Amino acid sequence: MFVIGLFGKNIQDPIERVFAASANQLTTFQNSKVANLYGAEIEFLFNMKHISENLKDVSLGFNSSIMKTKVDIAEKNTTENEPSRELQGASNWLVNTDIKYDFNLGKEIKNTISLVYNVKGKNIYAVGTNGLDHIYEMPFGKLDFIYSCKLTEKIETKLSIDNILNPYQRFE
Repeated sequence: MFVIGLFGKNIQDPIERVFAASANQLTTFQNSKVANLYGAEIEFLFNMKHISENLKDVSLGFNSSIMKTKVDIAEKNTTENEPSRELQGASNWLVNTDIKYDFNLGKEIKNTISLVYNVKGKNIYAVGTNGLDHIYEMPFGKLDFIYSCKLTEKIETKLSIDNILNPYQRFE
């Protein structure tokens, strides 16, 4: 499977993390007026059976997006530094890749084991106020292991081990 997509979204009253300058260096949440975002995405899924029938239960996936965001600040948010900025928590790019193995236990219990790696670009972790700059989350790679087991039509269990590599996560 190979997909190229375009997307856009208008979010009314987005909730964002805000860094409020005070004696306690408070982090809180507030609504902005409106957020608009648009971008493009490419996705690729390859079943390894095309290489060998012995690998029919293994697949490789890749997904990447580029995005542009703009937030207009609500008039009541008087501590904001600028009337518009990028959306808190959204990065301009991201890359995800995974390798997945599907197998059955018996005739009806479907299992999936996945190893997923993702990285995203610099983004606003907390919005700066009262003249202080934003706190930015810097890019870092994340590796996760996920095991899911579909026991019945309505019951599924999942085990995940997140951030296996535990890289240094930097905020500036």
